[in-house]
Amino acid sequence: MRLATLLLALIGSGLWAGETLTFAVRRAVADTTEREELAAVELDRDVYGATRDGFPDLRLQDAAGLAVPFIIQRHTRTSSVWSEHAEPARRVDGLVPDAEGNRLEVIVEPPRTDPPRTDPPAWIELVTPIRDFEKRVSVYLPAPGGTWQALSENQPIYDYSRFMDVRRCRIQLPPAPVAERYRVLISDVTESTASAFVELTTQSGGTQPDAETVRRILHRRDFRIDRIDFGYRVLEERRDVPVWAEYPLHITATERDEKAGLTRLTLDSGRLPIAALRLAIADRNVSRAVYVEVRRALDDGTFDWQRLGQDTLRNLDFRDVQEEALTVNLTETRAAELRLVVVDNDSAPLTVQGVTAVCPVYRVLFLARPGAACQLTYGSRDAPPPRYDTEVLQRLFDRKDREVRTLRLQAAGGPAELPRGNPLVRALNSRTTLLLVLGLAVVVLALAALTAARRIGREGPPAPGTQ
Repeated sequence: MRLATLLLALIGSGLWAGETLTFAVRRAVADTTEREELAAVELDRDVYGATRDGFPDLRLQDAAGLAVPFIIQRHTRTSSVWSEHAEPARRVDGLVPDAEGNRLEVIVEPPRTDPPRTDPPAWIELVTPIRDFEKRVSVYLPAPGGTWQALSENQPIYDYSRFMDVRRCRIQLPPAPVAERYRVLISDVTESTASAFVELTTQSGGTQPDAETVRRILHRRDFRIDRIDFGYRVLEERRDVPVWAEYPLHITATERDEKAGLTRLTLDSGRLPIAALRLAIADRNVSRAVYVEVRRALDDGTFDWQRLGQDTLRNLDFRDVQEEALTVNLTETRAAELRLVVVDNDSAPLTVQGVTAVCPVYRVLFLARPGAACQLTYGSRDAPPPRYDTEVLQRLFDRKDREVRTLRLQAAGGPAELPRGNPLVRALNSRTTLLLVLGLAVVVLALAALTAARRIGREGPPAPGTQ
């Protein structure tokens, strides 16, 4: 009985501790407004580091400590954005192979639209199934007198799949008048390569000396084109263009796995909402597979690294080949640390100079009152998500002519971390405590059953005729 009373007391004290909401950080909003208007405060690195996923432990309060209703949203803006799209050529008017010059001339018409397109193509792309090639392509426009005027000459197209994952089949075009036809001239359309093996034939007999004949097999490969696409760029007005922020990350550990050919970099990600990682490397002419992992807790209490995203890092700088792709896109994740794995195989490890996190900007949107000071409080293990009446905020934000005043947040006093919470509550919610309680309950029930059985045995069966 005493043991049961003690357990109930412990559970009651833990629940009571969970009801008291405490926040680790309080930061004042540095600005006020002169009139009632829609305002926003952008969250920064310190807020991300001390809040839970989904920001349930974030509150906005006025000077009297009363709650100010708000909504949390990704910061977007209206901006002009260039979009790209490609359309196949309308038809091919002429196809003339030049065997002597090893060239191929293609006369092609661009796609037609209704109404007719007024902007010229930004590029022409040759769609081909061929791998491991290098060609030169020139593009011409019609000129008076039935001649052709050069628009772009000797641009390289290539595929180096035998060495690395590098391919380019676009011919960039400078601004020019819209034409009804284009002349595309492709060099080195036929490749002839000798086999590494030869056939040796020896003839002997008679009075003639022995004669040997060497035959080498030649392989011929023609450059096949499946389709010619015309690419266009269109300037569009988009309302919901995401606003991004960049944060440098600290590399806390570097591990080289020589057997697997991998380099693992551990990053202090500080619970930032990371959507991409951008690397700075000192190496040139490299192409490496890379993937990003996050450490997740498993049901058995252990941890494992799970993959978030993967890509190919590329930094090419050789003659006409200029290409850089050093960003790895991820599923947006908030975690204390991430691991970047570079697949080097037998190549020397990359010299990583720095890693930058690319994150969407989140902000708190609220209705500011004239001259009213506010403060942002956050950081709690126990706080549930707030429930406010936010219909007026949503309606104001949905208006096309909306204006949002961005207010500054007072600088944080120091780096904040997610609070560890009440020790007793953590102990009561742990797996170990649950197993101990279950084991103790089984022992108590067994002792109670044994005691009851002994008592019944001592008292004996009831006398006949008694109730």
